[in-house]
Amino acid sequence: MPPEVHDVLLQSLRALYIVGLPLLLIVTVSGLLASAIQAAFGFQEAAVGFAVKLISLIVVLYMIVPAAAESVVAVAQLAFR
Repeated sequence: MPPEVHDVLLQSLRALYIVGLPLLLIVTVSGLLASAIQAAFGFQEAAVGFAVKLISLIVVLYMIVPAAAESVVAVAQLAFR
């Protein structure tokens, strides 16, 4: 494999981790916390868990967009160089 292809692949995986991993972790943790609180209070409503996950996803997306855009632009510049 040529070194340029290896560099693009490595940068693409790094961009995937920068964009995807925080989203997945935060939404998973917020869903677990919402489920634990619901179980503790005996309130079993699916909409509450969904709303908590959606709000946490929006907040994390708002915070991570600059880093995500920067990493995607870096991959594009490396790929088309």
